[in-house]
Amino acid sequence: MDSYIYLKLTIVEDELFETKQYVVKNDIPDVVFTGRLNGDALIDKFKNADLYLFPSYYGKGMPTSVLEAMAFGLPIFTRNVGGLPDFLRTRR
Repeated sequence: MDSYIYLKLTIVEDELFETKQYVVKNDIPDVVFTGRLNGDALIDKFKNADLYLFPSYYGKGMPTSVLEAMAFGLPIFTRNVGGLPDFLRTRR
């Protein structure tokens, strides 16, 4: 596996048991699971992020976390689902 020494993936969610197992089983470094965050802890994660990844297949409404990432000026990478195409420009 290639190593990206400056890359760290922080996952802010608490219902990802299978994903955690995959990371441990495959010894993937620099993946951090924080569980759900709110308040100052969540603000800190947004302030220290370089980009926001929202890989959901769920296609209903506009996710609050994407709006929060927009408020912090983060580049957003997501799927073309739900209300996201109404707010984000699609690049292919």
